[in-house]
Amino acid sequence: MFKILNVVVITIALFGLFALSSFTIERKYKEIAVRKVLGAETGSLLKILSKQYIYLSVIGFAIAIVPSYLLMQMWLENFAYRISISIWVYVFAFVLLLSLSLLVVLLKAYSATRINVLNYLKYE
Repeated sequence: MFKILNVVVITIALFGLFALSSFTIERKYKEIAVRKVLGAETGSLLKILSKQYIYLSVIGFAIAIVPSYLLMQMWLENFAYRISISIWVYVFAFVLLLSLSLLVVLLKAYSATRINVLNYLKYE
């Protein structure tokens, strides 16, 4: 049951991240159009659009790592067979966090780089 609930929570969080990235990227359509006219490549546009989400993910993970480690250690002390938490659990969680958040953000950012430039610059 915990596995199912974890999947549901992660899915809801990814939907929220997709909505946030959609809102932010749609506000930057004119900037994307200007950069495309000036010759920016798709890779550089994707880097610009996803950089802030990478920073936010790293900062969020850095803030959460210490309390989660301390709480897990306190919880695991109550068991008869004690185990220690390996650093690889946190490395795996960090890699999974970055890959899922980048996947969600890059999907929206890639569709934003395929916009028709004329629709956003015709009045400028």
